[in-house]
Amino acid sequence: MGVRRLRRPDRRADPRGEARPGWDLWRDGVLPGDADRPGEQLAQVAARTDAVLGRVRPLLSDGDAAVAAHGHLARVLTVRRLGLDASASRLLGHPLPGTLSFLATEDGQPSTSRSTIVTVADF
Repeated sequence: MGVRRLRRPDRRADPRGEARPGWDLWRDGVLPGDADRPGEQLAQVAARTDAVLGRVRPLLSDGDAAVAAHGHLARVLTVRRLGLDASASRLLGHPLPGTLSFLATEDGQPSTSRSTIVTVADF
């Protein structure tokens, strides 16, 4: 049973299907699980993406660099590259499968240049 199916106008459901009034992924983070899957808070996700960006930035002086991410992590990576708080990820729609997003620089400032959907026919 998916999250969408469980949502009602007055409450939201967490990924486990439990009703959580007012729960918001971008404010509250992933709900804690068991010892093997403890969940991750948004600040932890931001720290991981910041570490990746820290490794990528020096490479950009030599040209382009490719970084692969999916779903929500791609959203966090984008907003952190733009210098925004990780919670601003809520402003970006969930990327569709096969979406390529280009993080660029314009006039010395980080920017996004475009997003495109690539299909199997494109290869």
